[in-house]
Amino acid sequence: MKHFGMIYRGFNMRLIEIRPACFFVAVAMACFCVAANANDIENCRWKDGRAMSAKDCDLFRKLKAEDDAKAAAYRQREAARLDVERHRVEQRKNDAAANVAKESDRAAQLRREHDEEKAQNAKLRDVAMKAQADEREARRRKCGKDFEALRIGMTLDRYEECTEAVDHVTQTVSQSGVTEVYRSTFYLIQARDGRIVSFTRR
Repeated sequence: MKHFGMIYRGFNMRLIEIRPACFFVAVAMACFCVAANANDIENCRWKDGRAMSAKDCDLFRKLKAEDDAKAAAYRQREAARLDVERHRVEQRKNDAAANVAKESDRAAQLRREHDEEKAQNAKLRDVAMKAQADEREARRRKCGKDFEALRIGMTLDRYEECTEAVDHVTQTVSQSGVTEVYRSTFYLIQARDGRIVSFTRR
């Protein structure tokens, strides 16, 4: 145990000796880096004009080369990052512009479809109105004085032919016979044996 304690203490002492040595080396390296900016590394001279040793000059040149390489790598990474960011911004702008154009085209397409449907409906309406007018004119020529007329004694078939169709409502039975009641747009019509015998305004 005593032996072990001596070895352990010796090991700790060596660590204590090594750690300050590492610290001083790090401090010296930092001092070299700072000094490298003031000294004439190209001509291997200190800032006060004295010549450097070849070892010191090589060390400063090595440190300067490392610093320059790190700075160049940083500038390259920063330039690449900025380029990626610019690309992302441009892509977002392009996507936004494409979406606006797409929505505009869609709105224009909907307007065209609406206008075409409206024109088609107007055309169909004009065709239907013309057909209705032609049919009415043909019926007027065919029916003469019975066109859109309602008179007692007129047959129910003639009224439907020259005016409009009617709907059967009911019938009544009396001494005069069976009376049928029909409904037109504006009248209730009573007919017996197929002829109109009376009518009243609805």
